[in-house]
Amino acid sequence: MRLRKALNISFVFGDKIYENGVVIVLFRGEKLKIYAESSLGWTPIGKEFTVTDVADKHILKTLDNEVAGQVYKQYLGVSASDNFIENTCEFPFMLKRGDKWIARMPIEKDKNGFIHFTADIHTGEKLVFSYGSKKLILQQSFNLAEYMSRKNLEGLLIHVCRNRRIYLKDEELLELQAFSNFYRETAGCFAFAEILYKHNGGGLQNSALVAIGFREFENISEKLNDEDCYIDLYSKKKFISFNTDNDFSVSKESNPLPFEERLVNFLNATSRDLYLANQKLEEAATTDGLTRLFNRKKISELINSELTKQKKHRKMSLIMFDIDNFKRINDTYGHDMGDEVLSRIAQTAKNCIRSQDSIGRWGGEEFMILLPDSEKPEAAEVAEKIRVAINSLEWEKMPAISVSLGVAQVREDDELKMLYKRADERLYYAKMHGKNQVITDDITEKV
Repeated sequence: MRLRKALNISFVFGDKIYENGVVIVLFRGEKLKIYAESSLGWTPIGKEFTVTDVADKHILKTLDNEVAGQVYKQYLGVSASDNFIENTCEFPFMLKRGDKWIARMPIEKDKNGFIHFTADIHTGEKLVFSYGSKKLILQQSFNLAEYMSRKNLEGLLIHVCRNRRIYLKDEELLELQAFSNFYRETAGCFAFAEILYKHNGGGLQNSALVAIGFREFENISEKLNDEDCYIDLYSKKKFISFNTDNDFSVSKESNPLPFEERLVNFLNATSRDLYLANQKLEEAATTDGLTRLFNRKKISELINSELTKQKKHRKMSLIMFDIDNFKRINDTYGHDMGDEVLSRIAQTAKNCIRSQDSIGRWGGEEFMILLPDSEKPEAAEVAEKIRVAINSLEWEKMPAISVSLGVAQVREDDELKMLYKRADERLYYAKMHGKNQVITDDITEKV
């Protein structure tokens, strides 16, 4: 609202003029192909921060339970609210949604030290600072422009973030020229935020260049056989994906490397070392040494976090299972065999669950599985799949091994202890009434 009035932008529709409005243009057609991609170019550096409090979906109040503005003072030396954008434009935050890296550029630090964004941010998301090498930013744009030039487009729309323009300054014209050199039919604008949903990620973005290309094919089959345009240097599964394709320490010329390139190389290398060290510490603190599953502390944290999210929908279930007669296995075949049993059963159960599910060793021969977005019937199917898979394992010196399982779905106004108790009671009932079975109902419901 404030921006539109300052720029005196009006919308004309029919014979009327509107000061406020949203313009939506829809392109469709059986033979029309749309190529959509964004180019960011910033490189993740430093440690991960967890978003712990957000207001109105765009005001970052706390990071790691500390006032968000403090992180800029601590890491960048920026404490004043004046010229905040200019002092932080090189270092937007980055986060990952699905398979897509996106940036978050602050536009204001208020009197409380809270950080305001033009795009959404959510509690529990992981943020990391990033640094913009102009060379890498421009190179990614040039690569995208060259790639799209091979699509024989008939039209091209470019949307560029204002932060990108602030940082690149006159060099911003270079990437725009890279696209316009290939396509005369190019139009675009500068904005505070861009929107691009693609494949399994994206959404509102900052600091990016979004390119949308159009082409109409002669027939539908030709359109379907045309490969899509997708370029993303930071698309790996790990949260921080350090780009190893660009080695700034190697120069084809005999001239000294520019200071900026040396600085970026240094930041990238030290960030990689820090990330790998933290990854080892995180693994040691959250992983069970024998089974390589989450330990009880970590799986409890994940369950508690998911329970907080499920206040309205209540589509979350737990599976708690226990190895039947495990003490007899240890006493008869020795603790080495007992360890092997724990490891094989842990991996077998892990192979039976979805990628969004989590499994941890609860203690001894007990395990806990978190199934987000799953109601009791779905969880019961998973539990039965695990029971059958484990009971089908073959052992060199032992007969088949079975497990007993209890399933519980979160209820309205559930507390964590109540949810745990239901899963534990159903597991206990399974063990006391024949073992090698899945129990999904309360004992009182079965009587």
